[in-house]
Amino acid sequence: MSEQEVEKSVRAYLEKKGWTLTNDPRLVGQHDWDIRAWHPKWRKIMLVEAKGDGKSDKHKHQTKHNAFYTMLGQIVARMDIKGNSVNCARTYALAIPADWEKTYKAKIESMAFGWNLLKLNVFLVHENGDVEKKTYSSFLKK
Repeated sequence: MSEQEVEKSVRAYLEKKGWTLTNDPRLVGQHDWDIRAWHPKWRKIMLVEAKGDGKSDKHKHQTKHNAFYTMLGQIVARMDIKGNSVNCARTYALAIPADWEKTYKAKIESMAFGWNLLKLNVFLVHENGDVEKKTYSSFLKK
């Protein structure tokens, strides 16, 4: 599943949940969040970094691992001073293919302290386009 497919599915999911998308899909080489959304009822901003499989199946395993650290770096570099604290108007999230979940869960469990600080939500996108939203804490449960 490509990054564009992951992003498209999460955008549709957020719109169905009442979020207003506040940016268009980025062009190649553009920097910023993949998805920015606003929820008028909750007065929250959702900022999402998406990743997907590369063009080659030959390096799929390495792509998955590299994407994890790339996303974390991108999010931390763009996160404001309040991070994902309870009273903050921003929510930060990752969006990945659902078949990456097991690998990411293992990585997250190995960095539980840091993951608890970041409190990132995770959108898992299934091959059929369905999206499952998971809280940061669900990745730390054994």
